[in-house]
Amino acid sequence: MDDFAWVLTIGGLCLLSGAILHWVAWRGYTRAAWALCALLTLLGGGLLLAARNAQGWDGLGYAVVAMVFVAPALVGAVLGTLSGWIRRRRRPSRVPGTPLDGRELR
Repeated sequence: MDDFAWVLTIGGLCLLSGAILHWVAWRGYTRAAWALCALLTLLGGGLLLAARNAQGWDGLGYAVVAMVFVAPALVGAVLGTLSGWIRRRRRPSRVPGTPLDGRELR
């Protein structure tokens, strides 16, 4: 795989995780979005623990995978979840019968 393809893969992973979790948090499933962020954290921690316990090039490989793939995805996921949660909190209330019941917003 070319070096530029790796850059696009990592950037796409960050963008995709942030966009998906932004949408999930914006739709009202903030706890599920935070749970996915926690799973990414556990994955990164598990890889770093495996890197610490492994010897030679295997340990270095685990650490590189954790830092190159999991860390950017985790940053994108946390930022996406926070932005979706903030957008949800700023959305006007949709109480039926009021001028802002959601019908004129679509």
